[in-house]
Amino acid sequence: MLNSLFRLLSAVGGVWRIGGIKLGIGYALAILQSLPEVLKSRSLGVADRRMAAGDGCYEFQIEGRRLLFLKQNFTLAREIWGQNTYFIQPGFGVKAGDQVLDLGANVGGFTMGAAAAGAKVLAIEAQAAMLPLLEANLKRNNLTAQVTIQHGFVGSSECLDQNGLPIGPKVNLEDCLARAGWDRVDFLKADIEGGEFPLFAGNPAWLRKVQRLGMEVHPEFGNLDQLRDDLISAGFAVQYRNKAFQPVGKITEEVGFCYAWRAPLAAGKL
Repeated sequence: MLNSLFRLLSAVGGVWRIGGIKLGIGYALAILQSLPEVLKSRSLGVADRRMAAGDGCYEFQIEGRRLLFLKQNFTLAREIWGQNTYFIQPGFGVKAGDQVLDLGANVGGFTMGAAAAGAKVLAIEAQAAMLPLLEANLKRNNLTAQVTIQHGFVGSSECLDQNGLPIGPKVNLEDCLARAGWDRVDFLKADIEGGEFPLFAGNPAWLRKVQRLGMEVHPEFGNLDQLRDDLISAGFAVQYRNKAFQPVGKITEEVGFCYAWRAPLAAGKL
């Protein structure tokens, strides 16, 4: 119960931090109005849906800049930036001039914040239906010039295929980076629904250009020990975290997070 209460308070605090007092209080009220369902499901989904109702935008302060997110994208802003999902590992973040690879860009929740920090972003998204929404979100926030969009999937399309979603062609990351003229990737973010396992297998050449990465991992689609070994063999230190962002040796839930950074191999296996 205490752990659940901490997660609720943390979620409200995150919305307060990026959205201000009024929005933070509004989210707290949405949770209270939905509390029986929140506790039963152990999910904030029903409270998020209350916040996502209606037209218009929410204004968030992200990476020092005012960004507009459609109300329907409230959950993306809360999870990615309120919880600081991809930068929770100490020392992680992006800055002006960084080159950032966003795999599974969706409607641009992460891409917008990275671009707001002054990074150049290569955003890759498999679902064609997401592309006009991504473009509109970038245009709304005057970030179009900093982002290159690529339609297609990386790693594997297994999960997307199972859900019957129309997707683009497989993308060769080495070719994408070459076309962009990038000899390094300062940060890689990935949320590719299980495609992460084949993506990093075999120490691909493009991975040598990556300095840090943060990604969702979906254990049902692959072997977590092998994924960690693949990253370590590529020269990374690796940290797994559970849904509450607590460091763990192995993820036992349906989804968790992996963070990796360049370090001596001896520091890599936790």
